[in-house]
Amino acid sequence: MIKIVEGLLSKYYLQELKNYFLEYDNWKFKSNITGSDDLSFGDIGFDQTLYDTKILKSSNSVPFISPICDSFNSILTKPLLLTAQEQVEEFIGRSVIPIRSRADMTVYNPEKYKHGIHIDIPLKHITCIFYINNSDGNTIIYDYNKTIIIKEIEPVENRLLIFDGNLPHTGHSPSKNKFRILINMNFFDEDSCDEWKKNELYH
Repeated sequence: MIKIVEGLLSKYYLQELKNYFLEYDNWKFKSNITGSDDLSFGDIGFDQTLYDTKILKSSNSVPFISPICDSFNSILTKPLLLTAQEQVEEFIGRSVIPIRSRADMTVYNPEKYKHGIHIDIPLKHITCIFYINNSDGNTIIYDYNKTIIIKEIEPVENRLLIFDGNLPHTGHSPSKNKFRILINMNFFDEDSCDEWKKNELYH
């Protein structure tokens, strides 16, 4: 289950996003950018949380989901998140809610370094990747056994990739460009959200 949407955003909004992420000076260094177990010397990058959720209790003790994110980032990137949500719902034919979104930047590595194969969340979900800039450093999606490559996707600016988030995947650091910037977004349907709450897998 994979879909690619080209030219997702208006050129002016895309340019605002590019300008922001290229000028942003609070990127957080990550010694393991994918969070996989395959940590090695080249598995480095930078990220920033754009949107996250956790379960809170209201005054009447009814749980609800609340966004936890930097306000400026949420203002700038919220239209992207909602646009991706709409594309996901159209693709799978049911409602979803955003659970997490983060910006991810990997930098030049002449060895064409492939990061660790992983899934983002250990529950059924949909993952979207939005590419901010043109770069090398393809995204690779594998079958569930991590043995067969299903698809390789080139980072092309304004391209949205939608896929079953339980498909193992990874990406490469760029070897021909200075950096590769993308936005990673995860969505739950109602059943997954209920399971997430029940098992307290939120953070």
